[in-house]
Amino acid sequence: MRAPEVRFFNHNSAKALDRVLKKRDRKNALVMIEGIYSLDGDEARIEEFVEVCARHENVAIVCDDAHGTGTLGKGGRGIIEKYGLEGKVPVVISTFSKTFGGIGGILLGEADVVDFIKHSARSFLFSASLPVPIVATANAILDMLEADGEALVDELHEKAAYMRKGLTDIGFDLGDSNSHIMPIMIRDETKAMFTHVALSPRERRADGPDHVPRRERGRRAPPPQRDPGAHLRGHGQGPRTASQVRRLLLLGRRPSQASGQLVCDSGLATARSSLRVAPRRRS
Repeated sequence: MRAPEVRFFNHNSAKALDRVLKKRDRKNALVMIEGIYSLDGDEARIEEFVEVCARHENVAIVCDDAHGTGTLGKGGRGIIEKYGLEGKVPVVISTFSKTFGGIGGILLGEADVVDFIKHSARSFLFSASLPVPIVATANAILDMLEADGEALVDELHEKAAYMRKGLTDIGFDLGDSNSHIMPIMIRDETKAMFTHVALSPRERRADGPDHVPRRERGRRAPPPQRDPGAHLRGHGQGPRTASQVRRLLLLGRRPSQASGQLVCDSGLATARSSLRVAPRRRS
């Protein structure tokens, strides 16, 4: 089997996809997209992509809906359900590691396609079955979505909208996000790192912002670098209460004297710091 011809098109651009498909060298093409782009938090223009693919022969579309499963659509079935595209996207893949809180993944498609992938995909060969507790957990989550999916999805987006408004009112730039995933655009690598450190829970920096754990002394921050894509990623969560979200937003208003960034020193913060760097002291 020949190696595939891999081409890229501009982010979320149906026009760029159409241009690439017109200029392809191979007869068959497989277009791969995400339902929600996990870093930028913007939904795929999936209706436009489906329309473009339908205009070309021998083109199929695969949607990775890892971040849409359980969060989009009336019953939480994902972006395909939200836009009524059932039957128009031949292969949908997702994961048990997001909404389901486990490990492993999901492959949805016609029986022949699923069987072919099961017997030829590298990730399936010599792999073990999922642990029984993971399967039971996923089954329980599916039961919850079938019973209360509409209410759960509405609750998630209500809290995400509240969080989004609070972050933008503070002055955060959330980029092109239009989902429950919200990138806080810092646009500077060093500032993003210090902001990440500032979001550590209080108990992990009890000695103050200048404290560097013994195991990490001697490490240095990288030189300042302008990076238009540098950001921190936040996301709304259904289990969070409105008071928890308000507390997070209020803490986000406190300026840090050490780094000049916004500080959240509550255990509520979902961002966890794996690297601490002490700011330079002025001489």
